[in-house]
Amino acid sequence: MAFKKIMLEGGDKPRIAEYEANAAITPGHVIYLLSTGKVAVHAVAGGSIVPLMVALENSLVGKTISDAYAAGDRVQVWFPQRGDIALMRILNGENIAVADKLESGAGGELRKLVADTSVGTIALDSIVGQALTAADMSGSAGVDVPLCVIRIK
Repeated sequence: MAFKKIMLEGGDKPRIAEYEANAAITPGHVIYLLSTGKVAVHAVAGGSIVPLMVALENSLVGKTISDAYAAGDRVQVWFPQRGDIALMRILNGENIAVADKLESGAGGELRKLVADTSVGTIALDSIVGQALTAADMSGSAGVDVPLCVIRIK
């Protein structure tokens, strides 16, 4: 099945806003708000993601999930809530199974949850959601568009 949008289920009243892009952002990227009032891709692997913000496709001007925003563009931003379902970008090289918990992999993509094995902990608010579909990018050459359906935690 070919998905055509990032927000697959967004509740009765999804929270959507618009911010200026600090740099290139692709729909499905996890993003965050900078002190300048612009948004950028989330760049801390395993880092806290509060509030969760996801770049949507710019359907208002006929763009698709494959059309990236450029620096200075107005980005359609969704604030998913617990139970929402989204099409999200997966970090190249990941092998995601159904039910895997996902966190930021830096660069706006998600990766399988990685606990700090030295202390057995997980960063506060780092879990974004749980995979509802599998995505095996372990043999990827880095040119694929890795996408996975997830339920927001």
